[in-house]
Amino acid sequence: MDGLLAGWLDGWMNRCTDASTFSIHLRLWADGKITLEQLSRPGFGCTLRRTGLKRPCPRSAEASAANFKRNATLGDAAAPAVLWHGAFVKPWMPASAFQGYATGWDMQAPAMATYINYGEGEDDAIVQGAEWLMRLLQLQQGMDAEKAFTDKFRKEFQAVQDAPRYDIAPVFDLFVDYSKNLFTAIPENKPEERLKEIESFFALILSMLSYFEDSEHLDKSTTRLCELLSADTEQQPELRLRLLMMLYNTFSPPLQQRYRIFKYALDYAAAADMFDQVLPYLDYLDSWMADWESYLKIDEKRALYADISRHMRGYGKKSEAFQYLKQYHGLFQGAASDAMTKPEVVEQTIQLIKDAVMLPAVIQFDDVLMLDTVKALKSTPQGNLVTLCEIFLSGSVDDLKDFHKKNEKLFDEHSLNFQEAMSKIRLLTLATMARGQSELPLDDIAKRIQESPTAVEPWVVRAISEGVIDGRIDQLNRKVLVKSAFLRKFEKEEWNFLDSKLSHWIENLEQVIKFLGEQKNKNEALMA
Repeated sequence: MDGLLAGWLDGWMNRCTDASTFSIHLRLWADGKITLEQLSRPGFGCTLRRTGLKRPCPRSAEASAANFKRNATLGDAAAPAVLWHGAFVKPWMPASAFQGYATGWDMQAPAMATYINYGEGEDDAIVQGAEWLMRLLQLQQGMDAEKAFTDKFRKEFQAVQDAPRYDIAPVFDLFVDYSKNLFTAIPENKPEERLKEIESFFALILSMLSYFEDSEHLDKSTTRLCELLSADTEQQPELRLRLLMMLYNTFSPPLQQRYRIFKYALDYAAAADMFDQVLPYLDYLDSWMADWESYLKIDEKRALYADISRHMRGYGKKSEAFQYLKQYHGLFQGAASDAMTKPEVVEQTIQLIKDAVMLPAVIQFDDVLMLDTVKALKSTPQGNLVTLCEIFLSGSVDDLKDFHKKNEKLFDEHSLNFQEAMSKIRLLTLATMARGQSELPLDDIAKRIQESPTAVEPWVVRAISEGVIDGRIDQLNRKVLVKSAFLRKFEKEEWNFLDSKLSHWIENLEQVIKFLGEQKNKNEALMA
């Protein structure tokens, strides 16, 4: 007996990554809940018994290590306590054992979910979850529903125990089958208590995913959970979104399920009018996209950026929607022409140009016109929208007025406000005037932007405040002193202008260096 205990202690301590896990099993043995023979079995032999049912842990240390690596999303060393011993708190289990499940996505400090004890002593978490569900079914649907579930559970759970390999998937499927009505089981009195119970039950379901060895079944089960949680936007939407976030955290960054879960959570938050809760996480999207790069298809990337843009627009953030829409169009660079002429792509291209024209903050148009989707639109019946974009790139107030006279229906068809477009072209015309100039007479500005001399100053003030030009107004002499101006485009002409400026600065520096050298030589001659 002593030799068996000593051998088990040595082997277990070498394998265990968490001291609390070691103490748990030692306590079970000391209390007579687990035999020494059970503890000495390969693969962390932690068989627990209740009502004639038992659940062995993974059959090999390799399988356990693989499960831990796949599921310790937050990098918490205590995660094995969650994965190997269930998601429900036992009286003797430390809180640190449950930091592997967070209520938000995993780039923030982990916020712990709430777990409760559904049984007495050290009963198996899966059995505890089943018993809780049995009681709930009895309350909701009666004894027949409870008996039907109990019979199925005993059959499936026993089959898991008798199988040569540990495969919890059938039990997982059974739990999910009977979880569809859980969100309607919130009583009016003490709803917080039932919400915690439901969240804990789903935490158990999520922990079961760590034991799936069939990748295809894992994919289907993940999608099934996503569909279950996002099925209704009226019943407990906050809980549903929180559970989707917990599901996202169940998988480590390299695993391909993460993108799909994120997409479900994103779309659900928008549909449930809770998009503000996921907005902070979009700051991390670029790094997440890098994690997903190895398996993400180009169509999935495009769909993601298009949907984010649509959600942003619905949330009233039009400038941000425009930026994500540009990223969507950037994914078509170099694509086949038939991909850019699809109706949905043409529609998104029209929306991009409309945003560029109507959003006051958008004054850069060369990057829009460089997009292949915009170039492809030029040869369609909507090609005049591209022509309008070209006016904002390099045209003037006169150009826009002439275009409007010829294409007034275009403005009406696409809900383009001509007066707002005129405001933007006036500012851009002022930027063109200021390029390479140190001062501009206010009367000249008034003439070019077609405004009265007495009303020109507010336009200059607006141009300065919006970064179109950098300078100040000399009211006494009625002129603008210019430091720099926004470049509407940067092509060959602009490169030549920059080259001449740099050459002038280099020449000036050479003159300064030459002068300093001459002065140094004179001083040395005087001292000699």
